[in-house]
Amino acid sequence: MAHRTGDRRPGARLRVRSQGLPARSAGGRAAPARHEPLPARSAGRRAVARRRGVGERPPPQLRAVALRALAHLRRAARSPRAADPGQASAPRARLRTCARPRAGGPDRGHAARRPRRPRVAGGPGASTGRGAGCGGGGLCDRPRRRALAARAGARRVPRAEDPVRAAGRVNVAVVGLGYWGTNLLRTFGALPAARVTGLCDLVPEHVGRSAEQHPGARGTTDYAELLGRADVDAVVLATPPSRHHAMALAALRAGKHVWVEKPLALSVTDGRELVEAARQAGRVLFVDETFLYDPLVREMKRIIDRGGLGEVCHLSFERLGMGRIKRDSNVWWNSAPHDLSILLYLVPRRVLRARLHEHCYLQPGIADMVVGDLELEGGVSAHIYLSWLHPEKTAKVTVIGRERMLSYEGRFEKRGITLFDYAIDRSMGNGDATAPVIPVSHFAARRLEVPAAAEPLALAAEHFVESVRSDTEPLTSGARSLRVVEVLEAAEHAATRGGRAS
Repeated sequence: MAHRTGDRRPGARLRVRSQGLPARSAGGRAAPARHEPLPARSAGRRAVARRRGVGERPPPQLRAVALRALAHLRRAARSPRAADPGQASAPRARLRTCARPRAGGPDRGHAARRPRRPRVAGGPGASTGRGAGCGGGGLCDRPRRRALAARAGARRVPRAEDPVRAAGRVNVAVVGLGYWGTNLLRTFGALPAARVTGLCDLVPEHVGRSAEQHPGARGTTDYAELLGRADVDAVVLATPPSRHHAMALAALRAGKHVWVEKPLALSVTDGRELVEAARQAGRVLFVDETFLYDPLVREMKRIIDRGGLGEVCHLSFERLGMGRIKRDSNVWWNSAPHDLSILLYLVPRRVLRARLHEHCYLQPGIADMVVGDLELEGGVSAHIYLSWLHPEKTAKVTVIGRERMLSYEGRFEKRGITLFDYAIDRSMGNGDATAPVIPVSHFAARRLEVPAAAEPLALAAEHFVESVRSDTEPLTSGARSLRVVEVLEAAEHAATRGGRAS
């Protein structure tokens, strides 16, 4: 990150440029790395409802999608504490101090407001800014807005407009009381800083069952009625992916903080609209990428960042098992967000290319088995294997370094990390340079003991509540999680398809 922080050149964004596909409109975006701020969404773009992986597809493209940087993005100053859920949020006074411009300092341009400048138009059909039009391929007089990721963390809500600060506890409503919603209800009900005040589901029996376990919560089957209640500060959405965008957008426009399950949305356009709505409302938009709150994953990052593996070469992800087969989206959009969020957390580099092959064995047109390969900056590669049709459950991450390897198992009954030491003898000390095998002189495994802590979901819920109370950007904010959606969409554009549903 240090090599990007010093970059002061203005006007940057990343565009997904498909090889072999028709050129995108000017509103097209690219997939920057998770740690890079995002450009603002074009006002002229409209969100289009879609169901990922369902129905007919265009002819498969055999080429990869290249994610190429078109310019360098002027980064806004950000407190490093916002990225670590294990640390307490900085006091409000310190945040205000960081936001003040420092006279003559090297970061003065990041903290102080500058006169707005024109930005490059994307081409014919690009949306125009306030007070000026854009010519195709020329300069646009539209004012350049600050990066959404920076604004999501820096924007503050006046105390009079947010009752959470005065009450001290966050009133939470859980929407969607099925399998995962009941887990969220249990988790938020156990938090001292939160109080469950609302329950919502289309099935009255689900509402009644949950209301019996939480007598202080009022249940309803009317989502609009829930959003109009004054005793609801935050909405927790445990609904199918196809409903994330519409329901989260309605909640943000009603002035509610939002927790939404992964993925943030089923298109980059919808995701950007949610991020912009959260910025305008001054509310927290949180994406439940639960594995980033696992202390074992955070220990993996600590080892990698300290150089414990040497130079990282490759990461491998396997998320396999039987059951919970979805009808409204495929295995790529349901399972890959976990692995992509871990990848971009452990190795925060830009994704340059993505290749994806999908198999549809259970339902026509809906992939239930996927193999993907990603190429990242610096020669790092990643392999992702996902399946809803596998006899053993596993959620495994392997990181290969030049000096050591690290393996993580995320299934809760088998959670753990193992460090592998290895050495390869390249000296040819025996003088036989024609030997067909390079000997491995050392290989040993050691399971690492990490102090026990609360379950990752409880840590994620606690972090969400603290972000609402302190008005800070969470580790898995909508702006940060949008990078995951961009990689998901870019890879799907280059996907090929096989398999045949019976």
